[in-house]
Amino acid sequence: METIGSRFKHLRKIAGLSQLDFAKTIGLSQGRLSDIETNQNKPSADTLIAVNGCFGTSTDWLLQGIGSIPGFETYEAVKTKVELSDMPFLKLLHQLNDLEKHHIYNFINFTIKNRSAPFKSNQQED
Repeated sequence: METIGSRFKHLRKIAGLSQLDFAKTIGLSQGRLSDIETNQNKPSADTLIAVNGCFGTSTDWLLQGIGSIPGFETYEAVKTKVELSDMPFLKLLHQLNDLEKHHIYNFINFTIKNRSAPFKSNQQED
């Protein structure tokens, strides 16, 4: 993969996302992502940060192809780390509006913060 565009496309493919879903995930339009993938345009710093945050890549890999994509070395490596049954769930998440995504984010944060806390019943024991 010799170009930034080819690395973006490679990452999208191994993540199993369409151009539209990948673009939505990183906050771009599908057209803008297409321009990046075909090397007609370069990604902004904000786009690089979004890709790094969402997919665990490094800026060195995205810009220069140095190193490997953490956890995304090959399609087979991805298959072993992410169950395929999770993909429909991710696609559903992409269909939600911003408010719905915010509610789910808050629920997940609440659940993670409280998973080790003992359950407290509303009923009083005798």
